[in-house]
Amino acid sequence: MNVQERVYGKYGNNLTYKKELLDIVDDLGGQLLFFMHISRWDLPLKNRWLDYFEYRFKPDKKFYIIFEEEEFSTHTVLDLDTVVDFFKDRGVNKDKLIWVTASHNFNDVLKRFNKYIEIKSIPLHWGDSRGCRDRRFMKEVTVKSIVKDKVINYDVKSFGFNSSFYNLNYITDENFLSAIKTENSPSKLFCCPMGLKKISRVNLLQKLYDRKFIKDLDKIDDDDLGWVSLNSEKRIFKDDIYLYFKGYIEVGGIFDDTRFFEAMVAEEQAQAFYAMRDSIKDSFIYLSVESEMDDFSIWEDNSEGNLFHWMEKNCSRFTEKILIPILFKKPFLNLGPLHGLKILKSYGFKTFDSIIDESYDTEVDLDKRMDMVLDELERLSKIDLVELTENLKPTLDYNYNLLLDMNKNRKKYLEQYFTENILEKFIYG
Repeated sequence: MNVQERVYGKYGNNLTYKKELLDIVDDLGGQLLFFMHISRWDLPLKNRWLDYFEYRFKPDKKFYIIFEEEEFSTHTVLDLDTVVDFFKDRGVNKDKLIWVTASHNFNDVLKRFNKYIEIKSIPLHWGDSRGCRDRRFMKEVTVKSIVKDKVINYDVKSFGFNSSFYNLNYITDENFLSAIKTENSPSKLFCCPMGLKKISRVNLLQKLYDRKFIKDLDKIDDDDLGWVSLNSEKRIFKDDIYLYFKGYIEVGGIFDDTRFFEAMVAEEQAQAFYAMRDSIKDSFIYLSVESEMDDFSIWEDNSEGNLFHWMEKNCSRFTEKILIPILFKKPFLNLGPLHGLKILKSYGFKTFDSIIDESYDTEVDLDKRMDMVLDELERLSKIDLVELTENLKPTLDYNYNLLLDMNKNRKKYLEQYFTENILEKFIYG
């Protein structure tokens, strides 16, 4: 294996289904090129993906997929013009390019971004820099100075894709599945792990306190109606090591002596689920709080300061968090992307509109959406939750079995998802 093959062959290696995905796209007549490897953010643009594209590019394909390898990156927006120019220089029109990103509203993000920077420059943060080695991130660099006069003003072909749904090798481990199974009647109404402090999550915590779901803002109380965690010394779950402590995972069982910072993403997810298992099992309902909670009513405001935070407010994506209630067989309320439940249904999952008013899913105002979710949580607290769970068992089992099957027979599901989104929407549609 030559040097180039060793370097560029690593793109996509974080995906357990890399080969299947490449083969599927190839069979459809296109080429997939991985974009923005997250571990290479610190490299200059040329080394980050241009050299890899140059090495892998194949002429005369029906279409080219620009596959965002991991989390939605600001570079997917900042480098978009450069990607288009790369293909233009090789005689490939932008109409043959398809962006597959973690964002299920990529075109909307582009439109909002385009309009926003006409009004106001957005400061960058370290992760937005065009390469730490030029150290421009140390200066007052703004998006305006990066894109200059070239504004992203065209619609692109794109569709959203959540890589986490298909990247769960650990769910074939019977010990793991047994360890997360709820066997006793829960003592708490709900569970809501929130991880890192963000303004939206702090606001939610305040609402939970104001409405008496929790007794204290800073620490867990035995009389709380739900297990709620946030990044503080006292408001964390006892075994929630993954979210708050560096070092070794010491939760027993299958993850003994696993250094989670050195683990692959799939293993990290499993460790998080496993560490929080007792709190999740001891709850009837899961309140899922995603990394991004869209608030499209205030998209003009950039009070949090930089492009990364602007993206958080405008990107509709799921992470591994929504998989937790599915694996634990818990009904869930979702505070995440706008139209998030519709997105879940596009993957084949069912939601709980038979017993939950899910109109919150279409509410653009995040503050109102939070209130609507908590209204439902309060209503559910007054009914027989044991009976509720039993009535929902067919849906809970369906989602659980679907997720397992998506990973045990991932090529089948990947082929179906990509065929529908590429052929039906962009080729024949």
